[in-house]
Amino acid sequence: MQSRKLVKAALVKEIDAARLSISLLESELWKAGRPKKIGWRSGYELTAQKARLAKLENVLATIHP
Repeated sequence: MQSRKLVKAALVKEIDAARLSISLLESELWKAGRPKKIGWRSGYELTAQKARLAKLENVLATIHP
């Protein structure tokens, strides 16, 4: 039971980090004046972070009692 709580806490922390990363990337892209036209590296990173967030949320949903 204790280990499940630790895993959930770690997942929540990772989810928060992924959300922050997405927010910062979107903010940077908006400030650059290119909200629709993004560079390949920023676009790739943003897509990767969104996929990471989806995976983490899915894992959290499966272990949630």
